[in-house]
Amino acid sequence: MKKKIVTLGVLLATLLPGAKADVDPNFYIYLCFGQSNMEGNAQPESVDKTGVPERFQMLACVNFNSPKRTMGQWYKAVPPLVRESTGLGMADWFGRTMVQSLPENIKIGVVDVAIGGTKIEGFMQEEVKKYIASMNPSTESWLINYFKAYNNDPFQRLVDMAKIAQKSGVIRGILLHQGCSNNGDQSWPQKVKKIYDRLIDSLSLNAAEVPLFVGELVSQAAGGACYGHNTIINTVPKVIPNSYVISSKDCPQGAQKDNLHFSALGYRMMGYRYAVSALATMGLKPPYFSFSEGALTANVNSTYTSSNKTMKAAKAGGMVTWNYAEGADWSDYKYLVIKLKKNTCDGEVMISNLSPSKIAFREAFGDKTTFVVDLQNAKNGSVKLDPAKVGKVQFRAAKAGDLTFDDVFLSNDEAYAPTAIHSVNIDSPFQAPLYSLDGRLALPDALKPGIYIRSGKKIVIR
Repeated sequence: MKKKIVTLGVLLATLLPGAKADVDPNFYIYLCFGQSNMEGNAQPESVDKTGVPERFQMLACVNFNSPKRTMGQWYKAVPPLVRESTGLGMADWFGRTMVQSLPENIKIGVVDVAIGGTKIEGFMQEEVKKYIASMNPSTESWLINYFKAYNNDPFQRLVDMAKIAQKSGVIRGILLHQGCSNNGDQSWPQKVKKIYDRLIDSLSLNAAEVPLFVGELVSQAAGGACYGHNTIINTVPKVIPNSYVISSKDCPQGAQKDNLHFSALGYRMMGYRYAVSALATMGLKPPYFSFSEGALTANVNSTYTSSNKTMKAAKAGGMVTWNYAEGADWSDYKYLVIKLKKNTCDGEVMISNLSPSKIAFREAFGDKTTFVVDLQNAKNGSVKLDPAKVGKVQFRAAKAGDLTFDDVFLSNDEAYAPTAIHSVNIDSPFQAPLYSLDGRLALPDALKPGIYIRSGKKIVIR
């Protein structure tokens, strides 16, 4: 689904006499800063490195040796985005979700300056020198070196790189993820406001047009050591009017179990949620069902590998589930499209409503490689799907085998509409008969709305 987006800012950029001809109003720039979760702590998997769209770009904020990148230059946003020693972070799937959700003429660029372990004072120019001086060279040399990479002034590096970015595109928002090193600091929101205001000022931005998106830390339920700071993070919108908090609910922590960092899946989920919030400020929702949107769990009879999108079922009943604890709103879309590469386990899809939690759609894939769920008409017996409050999506195996996904997405494209007819005329005695799903011969002149079979093909009567 593609939507034409024209904002006042874009219109002015093209009409005002002072507008620079080489600035692309369709290149949306997002500044990113924070500590290790913004920097990227998880090892990128193959799914994170492959399929990165050319329309998603990163501006190198330091010089890289591997991959070879030069500070101040744009590159396709294949992780790592911050420094060569960093991993998967918040910005990766933020950018990917944004380009998947916006028209093809829109590009997304991220400018990411982050330092693992830093306090928020590391981005405050009136505090940074004193903060660096307080570090112990024998135990915090790693942190001292991180600051050296930004010439001991990460805020200024962010501003300098942002000014380079402004020569190519338009800054549309700021992403922040920080707080572990300031856990419990009640003055943290005011410190964030100082940095935000200073960025707006330094870059001649309009705060009303450049929102701040602030992510929560690893939650208490996921074992987060600093979850208490989330209460403070949630007060930021009271201090900065145009700001939004990104929930970390159900986002798992990493395998190292340090209680501070997210797993690769957790970073994908957080990045997706940052994008959902950014799109909402434009009046949009992602037209894409992301594998990162909900928390994936495999039951005891199966495993799921995100790098190749494959569920392996050890026996019948193997299943993976995408849970939406707060409900996924798909009401803006007509179809859920599931494209498969392999189905050797006789897989089926089940979709449940959030409340009451009942299966509202269930059907086997059969031999289809493209399977479409009509969201507005889906039901399971007397239970009808509520597309505004989807509780879970499950893929279940009827026997041992693999289920490999190619793509799963939401769409309004009528190319995916099931074959639909409103009446049936028998023009020839040789026309194939029409059967109901329970195998009974249907009378063409007395059809009720429903699904029928003719010559092995499904026909929907509306």
